[in-house]
Amino acid sequence: MRYVGLLCLMGMMSIGIPADGQGFVRNVVDFDKSDSVGTDFSLAVDGGGIAHLVYTRGDGSAGWSLTHCVAAAENYSYELFPENPYLLQKNPYFAIASTGDFALSLGLVTGPSSVFGSKADWYDWFYSLLPAGRVCAMTLSGGGQPHLLINNGGLLYYVSYNIQTGHWTQELLDTAVSPWPADIDCADDGRILAVYRRTPISYVIAVRENGGWASLPGPAGRWIRGSFLPDGMIAVAYLSQDNSVNYAVYPDAQIGWVITPTGATAGTVTALDHNQNGVAGIAYFKIEGNINQLYYATNIGGGWTHTPVDSTLPSPEHRIRLAFDNTGKPLLAYLSPTSYLPVLKLAGLDLEPYCVSDINHDGRVDGGDFVILSQNWMYKIPSCPADINRDRLVNQEDLYELAALWLWSADENQAE
Repeated sequence: MRYVGLLCLMGMMSIGIPADGQGFVRNVVDFDKSDSVGTDFSLAVDGGGIAHLVYTRGDGSAGWSLTHCVAAAENYSYELFPENPYLLQKNPYFAIASTGDFALSLGLVTGPSSVFGSKADWYDWFYSLLPAGRVCAMTLSGGGQPHLLINNGGLLYYVSYNIQTGHWTQELLDTAVSPWPADIDCADDGRILAVYRRTPISYVIAVRENGGWASLPGPAGRWIRGSFLPDGMIAVAYLSQDNSVNYAVYPDAQIGWVITPTGATAGTVTALDHNQNGVAGIAYFKIEGNINQLYYATNIGGGWTHTPVDSTLPSPEHRIRLAFDNTGKPLLAYLSPTSYLPVLKLAGLDLEPYCVSDINHDGRVDGGDFVILSQNWMYKIPSCPADINRDRLVNQEDLYELAALWLWSADENQAE
């Protein structure tokens, strides 16, 4: 009956996003009825500037699957994570090395453990069991060496792979640490930056240099996110006590933090990164009335600009993934609700409008897509365009996803 109800609603509902992007094109990457799509997801960009999303999705009964999505030109390609000896279905952290190799850490559903995999080919993975705990941050150094932060019951460990011995090494970094996601970054000179939250709420900015860790006296604020600049200086974005969004760099201990107000107020700062030219990008939420508005701030040209990205965010505490393509332009991955359940979106400045339920790729989800779906009803064809949820069967599950995204329009999701 719920599918009949959805069909009745298709003629009178629309989930088109208000055209408030002012430069950002918002793509609907995926959706599922279990309300699990994008609960865990990660974003990385390869050497050619192509965005890769790795995320979980579920059907509400048969468990979860892990999907690798490549945002190529006007269409997206999707791959399911291959079968493996572990139950790897949650908390993915994905990165791409300068060599082109993929790196992926995944949580085990059966317990508080994770595994790490690395291969150039998505379907040819080498698995390695990580030390116990939940991965809360991962990055790769220049040679592709993985560096992770793992939280095991409030104990935070720095974990890296020793190429000489072929084993993982771990160092206890801190205790009484919040499970909230952290940041980790590598500088070209071998330093490691870790930014994380302790309990009760306080933030730590720690640097590993010459084999040891040292904490920096951080700026007074909260929701601190950290990253290295290309020249090796440490930078953070955070909320000050008056809720203003600030950006600060740390040239050295003698100078201390050089703080620059961005001119905005917010509810949370969710991501910080820099492009290859050292231009900062900050993603933050600002609650405007009853709307959680996602903004992107950048300091290109010497001053700060603030661009609204999307105004249909479910919660200011949802994670945002920020990365830059090879031209230095930002890409943001995030969750956004339809009239029913959240969808996973990718926003960028040079994306072509895209929606997973736009079967005929004409820029709208409407009767034309429904005709194609009905013509392929109950077909078991690999890679059928009407198989929206990619389970190799065109059935009511695909109808549900078509209905939930009914009347999506590319015109309402393009840059202004």
